Amino acid sequence: AALGLYGRKPWTSIKVGFHKYYIFQNRRHEMKHFKRKHVLAIMVIGILIAVAAYYCNYYWERSEPFEFVCGIPGGEGCRPQGIDYVRDKEQMLHFLTEEGERGVDESASILKYVDTLNYERYDYILSYMRKIESLNYSPYLSDLHDCAPSLPQTPIVPTYYGQQYDSIYIYRVQANDKFRHPAP
Repeated sequence: AALGLYGRKPWTSIKVGFHKYYIFQNRRHEMKHFKRKHVLAIMVIGILIAVAAYYCNYYWERSEPFEFVCGIPGGEGCRPQGIDYVRDKEQMLHFLTEEGERGVDESASILKYVDTLNYERYDYILSYMRKIESLNYSPYLSDLHDCAPSLPQTPIVPTYYGQQYDSIYIYRVQANDKFRHPAP
């Protein structure tokens, strides 16, 4: 028989029925087996952490700070709901006056007010008929509320207070090219 370290056999055999089982007494073999268990446990823990990180990143809603600027009476024809994300004066005028369904008359006071807004520092959000409680974004909200996933910006999804009003509400957020309104 082959002898291991120190002149002993590295295993002991046990015979059970017709089968012969070998129990290794070599410490190196025990350490390799012990290391394999640890490596396997570390791999399983790593995979669980990766899955948890992906889950948190996908479902965790990040919020965007915003400020209420003003409310504009919408009139009787104000029917749309949702939001529009405005980056410049031309877009603001388009959404407030040129869209006939908005119900806002093109008056001198609205034009004067639109001129006073700071478009370099802030982007603006127009909310139709509802006051915004919070603005959130996440990959999950994008998949849930957005019909145009190929667009480069992230859709920002509002959470509203319960009541509806015949008004258009203007909110401002810090200017960046990161967000847009959800596509219908």
